[in-house]
Amino acid sequence: METIHVTLPDGSVKDVPKGTTAADIARGISPRLADDAFVAKVYSNNGTLTNFGEPVDDGGYLIDLRRPLEQDLKLKILTDKDPDSLFVFRHSAAHLLAAAVMELYPDVKLGIGPPVDTGFFYEFMREQPFTPDDLVKIEKKMHELAATRNPSRFLSASWSKKKLPSRWFPSTPPENL
Repeated sequence: METIHVTLPDGSVKDVPKGTTAADIARGISPRLADDAFVAKVYSNNGTLTNFGEPVDDGGYLIDLRRPLEQDLKLKILTDKDPDSLFVFRHSAAHLLAAAVMELYPDVKLGIGPPVDTGFFYEFMREQPFTPDDLVKIEKKMHELAATRNPSRFLSASWSKKKLPSRWFPSTPPENL
């Protein structure tokens, strides 16, 4: 079986089978780290990483914990203490919001929906404004979709509001919905 070399932040190197996930490595380090992990960040060991999209500010690539690792790389497991985790949460939540709205209100036209410094939003075009009852339905649908555990589209079901830091949630309802 082909192995890859995964370098951890402390400089130690783990030789693991190709296809091992960041979640597998986190579990091997500590069950608590595996439970607290939100996302992984990978960096090149030799200057090139393939199929990772665009890098973030520090040159690393944010990846789903369940993505198979296929080449030698440096790996950092991110928890809620890392600012990149908050960005990933907000980005994914924006997609989840759009998916929930489209499922409930297929006639809605989508605008943009980026994460921002204070949370996330999505612009929707709809003949009638959303009501407070609509917002309750949308939030419920977001929870249902998150529970699908589809890593390519939505937040992991383990990213429940109970687990997430309360500082990530505004005390007032979103105004840009």
